[in-house]
Amino acid sequence: MNRKDFLKSLGVLTAGATILGPGETVKAADKALGVSAGSSATTDVEVDFPVKGLKANVKNGPVKVIIIGAGNRGRTYSNYAKKYPECMQIVGVSDIRESRKNATGDKFNVPEEHRFGEVFTVPKFADAVVIATPDDTHYGPCMKALEWGYDVLLEKPVAQSEKECTDIAKQAHKYGHIVAVCHVLRYSPYFRAMYQAIHTGMIGKLISIQHMEPIECRHMAHSYVRGNWRDSKETTPIILAKSCHDLDILRWFVGKHCKTIVADGSLTWFKPENAPAGAPMRCTDGCPHESTCPFSAIDIYVKRKAHLGVFDLKNNKDEAEIMRKISDPNNVWGRCVYHCDNNQPDHFVSEMVFEDGTTAAFSMEAAGHVSWVLQDTSRATVLLSLSMNSAATGRSCGTRRWPTSLSTKAQDTAAEIWRWYVISWRPFLGRMEAS
Repeated sequence: MNRKDFLKSLGVLTAGATILGPGETVKAADKALGVSAGSSATTDVEVDFPVKGLKANVKNGPVKVIIIGAGNRGRTYSNYAKKYPECMQIVGVSDIRESRKNATGDKFNVPEEHRFGEVFTVPKFADAVVIATPDDTHYGPCMKALEWGYDVLLEKPVAQSEKECTDIAKQAHKYGHIVAVCHVLRYSPYFRAMYQAIHTGMIGKLISIQHMEPIECRHMAHSYVRGNWRDSKETTPIILAKSCHDLDILRWFVGKHCKTIVADGSLTWFKPENAPAGAPMRCTDGCPHESTCPFSAIDIYVKRKAHLGVFDLKNNKDEAEIMRKISDPNNVWGRCVYHCDNNQPDHFVSEMVFEDGTTAAFSMEAAGHVSWVLQDTSRATVLLSLSMNSAATGRSCGTRRWPTSLSTKAQDTAAEIWRWYVISWRPFLGRMEAS
């Protein structure tokens, strides 16, 4: 199987995994690649990957869990208890916001005495805790939970410093309890199939990796320009806040410790000097560019209904209430992305060398874009970039508009590559468009 066919097979595999039920198998081989039996192009390698169900094999009744941090992630994890009550039961909730604490408490019928601002004030009454608090508040609750005898599901990143991470590891060993970190990419069909291909020798010896994290532009605007992770000193640097998933995947693939890493990046785009002429401080203040801006707060929150968890709405379809929220001068999510107090890099590169000599190059591009090198009919090489800030590509954020300089054949090629990209990543990119 050549490289192109292998990557196509992963695309087929991932697409198949999204529509199959638990216990079924995704196979990407001759049929999936459109190769007829007996063809000279018939492959001799097949990716055969089981799609596992989400229902856990739990003995002695459901695992009793306390949710610490009832924001978006806390609510997401707690929903497992709704779908599989025989596997998990929410018995306590802790949050400094009364509205979030009581919303989760009411949803799971948590008694009043188990709704806390600070959970570690009563004797242990559950099996585990889910810590889904902001990055800078992982360490304290995790250390305390282990000391009190709880297993822990810890939202990434583990902590803000090497010392805090080491302390948590030592604490887990000391008390003999689990600290599971939410590196979800390890469980996606795409990366699990890639891991299998590497570690079974299907594609030969792993020598070097090139990996890119394109942060979807609305996600970047919401989280790392306007939102809770905009300040690297208050939370964590974006390489931890966002790209710790990527670093974890690279180490997982290699299976060795990283012995050296060099990284650098900068904030280039989301700065006042790049604001279009006449752009006010807020999207709701009559911005003349609002209708075409890919970062428009009105488009993201009101029209698309995306990232609404931060607003604690009673009705996520109430557009008037959403507009009122983002119009509030004290609401950070209504601000123009070029007039924020952000300091996170919007692009960086890193180089890693692992103990066995394997190298990895990783780049993060906060543009929600993908770049490909295409061969036109003239054999000229064309770099096609679907990015937020490229005038050549027209609209952005996954909406394709090819440069007019490309021939029809090249445009068709680009469209095919884009189709495979969307098929492969649709389960993980959420609202990404492909129109």
